[in-house]
Amino acid sequence: MSVIVYRKLTILLLIILLGLAFYTFHVQRQFFEERTEIHDLSGLLEMYEGIRNELPKMSANDDLGCLLLCTRPGGRGWKGYEIDLIQKQEAERIINDLIIDLRKKTGENLGDDPEAWLKKYGYDATNAASSTSRNNK
Repeated sequence: MSVIVYRKLTILLLIILLGLAFYTFHVQRQFFEERTEIHDLSGLLEMYEGIRNELPKMSANDDLGCLLLCTRPGGRGWKGYEIDLIQKQEAERIINDLIIDLRKKTGENLGDDPEAWLKKYGYDATNAASSTSRNNK
């Protein structure tokens, strides 16, 4: 074989190796992103469970603060359909639990829409911040 053939084979081999390295990097990055999403979802589910466990001890004002926290827009955009579905189901579940608890504590029934509860009590982001600072003192 001539030198030209060896050069072409060497270049071809380098291209194949670079392609393989890029593919390996891409697969590793996807795996890392999925693991990160699962970790983030786990933290969110732990927060929901913590809220659920504290419901009997919380005041109606605390319930409203949690309701605001759980219904605020601009949540994380999950890439995986299954992860997104789990997050939505759990968010709906905690919101439903908060509304049930609010019905018990206030004696009112404003329906299942969290916005109705938040509007009725004039609860907005300003109230949530002041409630949080009061609870931390």
